[in-house]
Amino acid sequence: MPLGEIIGEVLFRGFLEVIFYTIAYHTGAIVLGALTLGQVSLAPLSTIDQTNRKKNRWNDRSIWLYRPMQARVLKAEFVCLVGLIFWIAVGFGLFFALRTDKNKSEQTDAANRHPFGTSDMAPADPASRAGAMPEASGDS
Repeated sequence: MPLGEIIGEVLFRGFLEVIFYTIAYHTGAIVLGALTLGQVSLAPLSTIDQTNRKKNRWNDRSIWLYRPMQARVLKAEFVCLVGLIFWIAVGFGLFFALRTDKNKSEQTDAANRHPFGTSDMAPADPASRAGAMPEASGDS
């Protein structure tokens, strides 16, 4: 790997991670603040890599960060996850809202082309319909 690609990867990836984490964290902080009415304390973004004491990173499944002599706070990772889920939900909502409007306009166009349930089929000829029906006989 050339040196330019390594430097570009390190700088570009680091820059994008900082932007991504910052947007996700602040969105999550706003969403959680609104949902809990500010009753839940959030860990600062700078603690995103911290784990609880006496637990390794893979065993620490708690959403709470326990710090000595301080109250527990929601981990910054969890706050970022809430922000990411919010943006995914917004994306799906916009997708289905715009998709539904398109389908509604197609349905109204189809209804305007064929008012009262008529179709593009040619009207039936009474003479051809009479030939297709069996004659009724009085021998029943």
